[in-house]
Amino acid sequence: MLNIDRKDIHIDEVCNDDGIERKVSYFFTGLKTDAGRNRVIPIHDFIKPFVIELLLKKRKRIIDNTYSVFKDTSFNPYMKELNMNHTMHDTRVTFTTLCQLNNVDVFSRKRILGHKMKDITFDTYTDTIINKLFIEINKIKV
Repeated sequence: MLNIDRKDIHIDEVCNDDGIERKVSYFFTGLKTDAGRNRVIPIHDFIKPFVIELLLKKRKRIIDNTYSVFKDTSFNPYMKELNMNHTMHDTRVTFTTLCQLNNVDVFSRKRILGHKMKDITFDTYTDTIINKLFIEINKIKV
């Protein structure tokens, strides 16, 4: 959620890309690799209220910090307060584990994480389907 511009966040947008109309929430993000750039990240129903709360704060970006500033001023102090020793990258490991445990399909998992598919069909011919990603992310039980 770091440095995501408000214009790239969509809450309860009506999507019909799989023939079924539903309201989905998602944002666009990604910087580092071709597979990760401008990817669609679905917002799980459980965290949507927290995202909305952040959106109510009239900032340009939802969390207007760099990775290192956020890590040093928020993440690491919180880990210390909880007497835990984790890195921000550990959140990606946790997410991947939750996807595996909750049967989120590999295509959706890789798209959300911004990993290269290593398959010409997935990399070249498969568009990201917002409804599909939204359904898959909500398989994770919170």
